[in-house]
Amino acid sequence: MKKRIALIMALVLMVSCLFVGCNKSPEAIVQEVVAEANKEIDSLKEAFADTMDIAITAKGTAVVYTYTYVIDIPDVDAVADALESSVDAQSAVFEGVVDALKSAGAKEGSVILEYLTKDGEIIYTKEYK
Repeated sequence: MKKRIALIMALVLMVSCLFVGCNKSPEAIVQEVVAEANKEIDSLKEAFADTMDIAITAKGTAVVYTYTYVIDIPDVDAVADALESSVDAQSAVFEGVVDALKSAGAKEGSVILEYLTKDGEIIYTKEYK
């Protein structure tokens, strides 16, 4: 399920990059991409509302995917290990998003994945540049 969420959101972001105009600052490009992506993920957020909250935000030239669990995580270390394996298996997707950002004009663009407990503690994070 986590793989599916990440894949769908990454593909939404890649498609959003196609609609961003040229001659803008890298930060403005990332903000536009995030705005477009957020328009497309409402149904995904609803589908996983019982398990996690999903947010896509801009941080400078980075697109940040934040997945915050709304349920208790009894074994954070086990979940972190599972997330690491899952994210590593999808690295090509996130590298494709970075490539799309760069093609749109955000040459220093990156993608940050953050998985948090319901209390805001980091379970797992990774950045693709």
